[in-house]
Amino acid sequence: MFTILETKKYIKDIRKLQLETLQNVRLNIYLQALRNGYRLDPAARCKKLRNEWSGFYEISLGLDLRLIYRISEDTLELIRIGTHAQLFRSL
Repeated sequence: MFTILETKKYIKDIRKLQLETLQNVRLNIYLQALRNGYRLDPAARCKKLRNEWSGFYEISLGLDLRLIYRISEDTLELIRIGTHAQLFRSL
């Protein structure tokens, strides 16, 4: 089981968002699966990121909403949450 660590950026992002019910449910289900070391549902479209985001993963929460996270030895680090444009426009 992993300990969840929320970055300051993630906390700021999540406060700005107004998640729809389905997105909120998906976020909670996916976080529980990740925290417990289970495989994600293929609907999450989990993928390993490259280049500047090497070592991080992205999952889809629907309606262009993405969660970026990283797993280390015993920590699930929530990095950012937002639309694709919000997360990757600065790259």
